[in-house]
Amino acid sequence: MKKARYISVLIAALLSLAGFLGSGCSSTNTDNAAKTTVEATDTIDYDLRVAVLPTLEALPIYYAKQAGIFDSLGITVKILPYTAQFDCDTALFNNTADVCMMDHTRFADYVSKGHELASQLNIDTHYSLVASKDINAKRVRDLSNLTIAISRHSGAEAFCLHELKTAGIKREDVHFPQINNVWLRADMLTNRQVDAAVLPLLQAICAELNGHHTLKSNASIPEARMQLVYLNNSANIDKITLLAKAYEQGKAQIANNGLGICRNIFIKEYKISAEQTDSIIKRLP
Repeated sequence: MKKARYISVLIAALLSLAGFLGSGCSSTNTDNAAKTTVEATDTIDYDLRVAVLPTLEALPIYYAKQAGIFDSLGITVKILPYTAQFDCDTALFNNTADVCMMDHTRFADYVSKGHELASQLNIDTHYSLVASKDINAKRVRDLSNLTIAISRHSGAEAFCLHELKTAGIKREDVHFPQINNVWLRADMLTNRQVDAAVLPLLQAICAELNGHHTLKSNASIPEARMQLVYLNNSANIDKITLLAKAYEQGKAQIANNGLGICRNIFIKEYKISAEQTDSIIKRLP
């Protein structure tokens, strides 16, 4: 029974990915072919290409571009938006990106496999364990023998295993379909395809707006913290140092002025509706 249920979840995930069932805050950014065409015709000579996910942790990069911080530091930056960490990593290893945001767990996994990577910054990252409104789970321990969507070898997985262990649940007592796309992971809760999901804070808030329940939210654990990661032999280390400086300046300005200054970024870059964006901003400090 367990195996059959797990297989059915995987099939449902594939069907959802094929059709990308949008709901609530879900991104509609599925035009990869169009993006590739635009990139192929882009003649601007960028100093750095940075691969990011649609998360709160990436906001300072978008804001640094919007506010002209990159210009003030003398670097031109192209932001490459992806919805799955694996795609960010692939862009880095294929030299499509010069830098990507990556958590400590994933960084350590790649290094253990022989990849020569370096990093700058240590960015607090927030994950939430969110249960579907359809299962009436009140505590983490209620997830025993159920399905939790995660991405493997990641800070999301490290956070999830930490919370399960704290609740007295063994890893083998839970099913873990690997869903790399952060928006799809949230959609699968709404579409009744998984019982729970580990989501970045932004996607967790979107899930809450759709009626789902956060069982546990962790401010940060060391294994989940993000970094600006690049290849060890990069010729752009000086520029990456300026990128890190711009990130810190953007982060400070957001903290000082509130998330309202990022409203256009949520709408234009993250593809979240204006109404949902306003609800998100109200829920965050």
